[in-house]
Amino acid sequence: MNFVEHKNTRAFITHGGLGGTTEAVYYGVPMIGIPLFADQHINVKNYVTKQVAISLHSIYNITEEKLTSALNSILKDPTYRDNIQKLSKRFVDRPMNASSTAIFWVEYIAKYGHVLRSPELDLYWWQRCLLDIYAFIFIVTVTVLYTAFFVLRKLKRLLFRSHTCAKKDSSTMKSKKNK
Repeated sequence: MNFVEHKNTRAFITHGGLGGTTEAVYYGVPMIGIPLFADQHINVKNYVTKQVAISLHSIYNITEEKLTSALNSILKDPTYRDNIQKLSKRFVDRPMNASSTAIFWVEYIAKYGHVLRSPELDLYWWQRCLLDIYAFIFIVTVTVLYTAFFVLRKLKRLLFRSHTCAKKDSSTMKSKKNK
């Protein structure tokens, strides 16, 4: 018998791996998560969001006070127990268990072939990396900036030329009057 499934288990201290958290959900045991690496951080964060776990965030900053506080919260706050029980009921009440689901999909693929094959597999490497999209955005951005620069430069020349022409005309008029 696994200790998580024991009827007297009230809390499960876990690193947040998929196997342990799945067992805790199946048997309805609230968790205290101490993630170490990889998917464990995401798993623990998801269960904290569902209010069925408390995260101590890192093994390096665990203190006696933090662990005691987390245990007291899990054991004394009925929210964690109620939420994990609801989640457990939904998890257990699936139409097929894991092995039946796996068998179904293997038989489905054997029967219908590669109907579930991702179209991404047919893309060129540069399309998978979205380089075509980045190139398009780059070209559009450069074109817009160049056009804006060109228009502003023409507008500046037009405005300042008319201003300088007006100055030249007024200075020529003054010199003609003086003669």
